[in-house]
Amino acid sequence: MHRDFNTTNSFETLTDVLRTDIQSLRTYIDEFSSEVKPRVDDCRTEFETKPFEIGGIEVEAPILYASIRIFQPERVVEVGVANGVSSYYILSALAANDNAGTLTSIDLPKYEDDHTGEWDADAGAWIPSGRDVGWIVPDEYRDKWEIQIGSMSDLLPNELYSGSVDAFVYDGPKRYSERKRTFDMVANSAGNCLYFCDDIAWNPSFERWADQNRLRWDTFGNAGLAVDGEL
Repeated sequence: MHRDFNTTNSFETLTDVLRTDIQSLRTYIDEFSSEVKPRVDDCRTEFETKPFEIGGIEVEAPILYASIRIFQPERVVEVGVANGVSSYYILSALAANDNAGTLTSIDLPKYEDDHTGEWDADAGAWIPSGRDVGWIVPDEYRDKWEIQIGSMSDLLPNELYSGSVDAFVYDGPKRYSERKRTFDMVANSAGNCLYFCDDIAWNPSFERWADQNRLRWDTFGNAGLAVDGEL
């Protein structure tokens, strides 16, 4: 079932997946709304005259932020950066956790100068002229952040080989087989791990994968959340 997170049932479902209480969950979501989200809202002005939007995880962003706050991962790997919206949310949560957590992000960015005006399913978002990948992320978070530029298929295996992953955030290619193969790859090298997948409405790959692997999981809006192991 796909549900909006701003309902009592969704809060209760999230507490079950994350093994937390509703009050803690609400505290982190309020924290996101008041302290984190305003920066992205300010950056939207740059896109007012663009033929594309800022992109990134938006409606379900409070769930991503709260999940990182609750799960307290030390090492997060993310696929998909573009302007850096979700990267900023993750790094903000890691900074608030104060546990020296780090983020490694993999992206094959697309820039405004290459925009044809037509929809591109492989482009999570476009980056405005004069801006670099992940430009939304402020300088104070960059010492905990590594960006790797290139294809996911080339870079992700090496990143997984270099150490265990505590949280994996996926906003990459949407094809069923590629998405499922990627989550299988991460699960084979991870122990207790938090999984977040955006754009699940494209196909049921995430839900089927999480169910087949007997994870605690559910979907909220256009995102899926799953946990392997205990918090």
